[in-house]
Amino acid sequence: MSTLLLNLVIGLKTLAIFKVRAILAITGVILGTLSVVLVNNVTGSLKEKTARELASLGKDILVVRSDFTQSIRTSAILSGTATLTLEDARAIQDTSPFVNEAIPYGNIPFPVRYGKTTVAGTVVAGTKRAFFDLRGYTISTGRFFSEEEDNSLERIAVIGSKVAQSLFPDEAPLGKFIL
Repeated sequence: MSTLLLNLVIGLKTLAIFKVRAILAITGVILGTLSVVLVNNVTGSLKEKTARELASLGKDILVVRSDFTQSIRTSAILSGTATLTLEDARAIQDTSPFVNEAIPYGNIPFPVRYGKTTVAGTVVAGTKRAFFDLRGYTISTGRFFSEEEDNSLERIAVIGSKVAQSLFPDEAPLGKFIL
């Protein structure tokens, strides 16, 4: 016990003699501990956010795309056509026991017009009815197109709230024809 007491007295005298060094050492320990806690909380939050975003996309969704690819140096198109077809989607669904449904989807930025109003850069997409259920989309007014309309390839538009507000600021968009 006397050795422990002796070491404690020596330590306190040393701290009293070297006050600035002691304060800096304690400050360094405190800041180091705070930074470890902060980094741990930030990485935990990022993990949670990533998990939520992935869950919103669907944990069991695989997206297969066929896109244009360009070389930056020569601007030559390496693959210039979209090579996936509706028949490819059907073949994937019919031949793989692991695929419940293959839903084709294509989009392009395109100006949308109603009357004299045009909304440029709107993403116009073509897909099947099942896409909305798969992504968990909801609708505030109107309805999604039906399976019959889907099968007969009718041209029906489901527009988002921003496009609806831009094209139809003073009237309801239901039943209107847009170009």
